[in-house]
Amino acid sequence: MNFLLFVIAMGLLIGGANLLITQSETIALKLKLSEIIIGATLLVLATSLPEMMVTLVASLNHKPDIALSSLIGSNILNITLIFSTLLLLSSSANRDKIYDKSPLWLFIPVLFFLLMSLDNVIFGFDSVILFALFGFYFIFLIDHIKQGTSPFSHPFEPNEFSWISTIPLLLSGFVLMAIGAYFTIDSALSIAEYFDISPWRMGLIIAFGTSLPELAITLSALNKGKMEIALGNIIGSNIVNMTMALGASAWVNPLPIDISLHLFDIGMMCVATLIMFFILGNQHDNKSASLSLFLLLALFVQHLFVHL
Repeated sequence: MNFLLFVIAMGLLIGGANLLITQSETIALKLKLSEIIIGATLLVLATSLPEMMVTLVASLNHKPDIALSSLIGSNILNITLIFSTLLLLSSSANRDKIYDKSPLWLFIPVLFFLLMSLDNVIFGFDSVILFALFGFYFIFLIDHIKQGTSPFSHPFEPNEFSWISTIPLLLSGFVLMAIGAYFTIDSALSIAEYFDISPWRMGLIIAFGTSLPELAITLSALNKGKMEIALGNIIGSNIVNMTMALGASAWVNPLPIDISLHLFDIGMMCVATLIMFFILGNQHDNKSASLSLFLLLALFVQHLFVHL
């Protein structure tokens, strides 16, 4: 029963996030907000909403291990599964388009996370720094959109608008996300207790579900030949995870963490991030690099399930 509840809850969480983004986009267009603002906010935050809601609910329920591991797991999967898929399936002609997209911004949040973990807790003051870090990234995005060099500059297509339908749908998105996140955590804890799985490991398993939107957007972008959108989404999701989502969770409740206890998973995130960093910084064929990321994914999955 808990397995079924977990699957349903994840579906509500992701469905609610998609509904929320769609209606937010509609309202933004109705209010005639700049496409720069719409692109920079909605496309960056869209696929990270499930992670943000899960970590917030976990933090509110004093489950810091789930909050932290779900973010770390999401970052690992975004690179080892989704980015490697993008590299492997993109043609040689299109591959040049996915380079030179702010690789430095990938590693900065991870570095801050490591530094903040040195005292074994991430708390309110750290949150302010993380929010500021995202603010700088947001300014960077807007500047690049204005220059026409950002994957977030693609305009949205306006939809038929009605306040009568939009507001209820927007609120429904919030409610579905909240309900989905609550029961995701609740059912995950029940499953973890039944099978004697640690909350940290359960958070990593949850990450497989919350990473589905990123995978869906990447596959859709590959099909349409829009590599920039796919890459921008992956980079944006990882940055939001380590800034806004982590910062919001630490603001709600301090997040104790001992890196030595989770050295493999945190190390995996750092190694994957470094590999992506170097791939984006060097414009050459990276089929072998994508295979190395798939190897990291296999090691991550093997370590996860062997140590459950």
